Amino acid sequence: MTKSLNEYPDILTADDLMAILDISRCTVYKLLRNGALPAIKIGKQYRILINVLADFLSANYDSVIDGFPAKGVK
Repeated sequence: MTKSLNEYPDILTADDLMAILDISRCTVYKLLRNGALPAIKIGKQYRILINVLADFLSANYDSVIDGFPAKGVK
């Protein structure tokens, strides 16, 4: 059973992103490093605000539905 976005904490980890988006660790870090998904880096770890993820998904919804990769994903 998959979790609803509301069941995650307000601050997400890369592992949370992997689970939510069902993508690989490599893809998560590509999104974070190229700035497509804004994040805060604390030491060696990234933290992503859940509302930033929601905005990212909303902004890229149409391009994903049309079969094109999200902005910033290469």
